[in-house]
Amino acid sequence: MEKAKAKLAEAGYPNGFTIGPEYVSERPSYKMRLVIIQAQLAEIGIKLELIRVDHTTFHNNQYESIQPFPLFGNGD
Repeated sequence: MEKAKAKLAEAGYPNGFTIGPEYVSERPSYKMRLVIIQAQLAEIGIKLELIRVDHTTFHNNQYESIQPFPLFGNGD
């Protein structure tokens, strides 16, 4: 974690930065994954902004490439 923080500082982001918005599905299994990613990024100072949307909009956003962290696959 300290190496990641040092790299961020070296890149000019000593206080971290914000990514997003990331549109997360209303379905709990999808939201859970992004909440975990959000928590991990927060540990090094990166804030991931999550906005809940209906499931169809969530997938449409992925296929339009407007998601910072697209989730594809079968994980339910």
